[in-house]
Amino acid sequence: MERKQAMTNHFKLLISLLVLLLPTVSPLRAAGDWKYFSRYALVVPLETNAVALVVKPEWRFRNGMGELYLVKPEFGLAFALNRYLEFAPYYVYQDAKTTAGWSHSNLSYLDGTLKFTLQRLYDLKVIERLRNQYDWDKKIMVWRNSLRLTRAFTVRQMNVSPFIEEEIFYNQETDRLSENWVSVGLAVSMRKYLDLSVSYLLDTERTADGWANANVLV
Repeated sequence: MERKQAMTNHFKLLISLLVLLLPTVSPLRAAGDWKYFSRYALVVPLETNAVALVVKPEWRFRNGMGELYLVKPEFGLAFALNRYLEFAPYYVYQDAKTTAGWSHSNLSYLDGTLKFTLQRLYDLKVIERLRNQYDWDKKIMVWRNSLRLTRAFTVRQMNVSPFIEEEIFYNQETDRLSENWVSVGLAVSMRKYLDLSVSYLLDTERTADGWANANVLV
């Protein structure tokens, strides 16, 4: 009986998370281009679990997911300061397609991540990341802040974690918000060294003509 009640509470929480995001995503879902972000991550612990080497290659496609327009491998070191805080510097080699051809940029990220669990609210996990992004070629600094809410469930010995997330981009050069990401998805930990995730992301970006929306599969 207790197990059945617990599962009922878990599904209620999942439905609640989805309902919170739908009013934001639904009105804009059909507008704009469809894109695909192909992301991978390799995390290798170094000596202790407090430090890890991180490699994250990414390919982005636009125009109905048929045109490759951005490639950017990320290389970083993640330092776990304690159970709640993580610090990670990254170097990013980015190639972006423009009307004049492919443009190369050297970027750096400085990430500070806070993680904690709301035990009185269904063990809801909160992950907040502040990122300083700097383009050394174009001399552009962007501040990014993301907030993710997630909850892990055990399904047939797998950890299944639905999540909702929002990330805002602030361009320091123009002194205003330049982009906003809102996403909903599912992460699955199948084995000790294998994690998979799929999500829908609504990308809202400031352009010369105003705000433009794009639907993204990640």
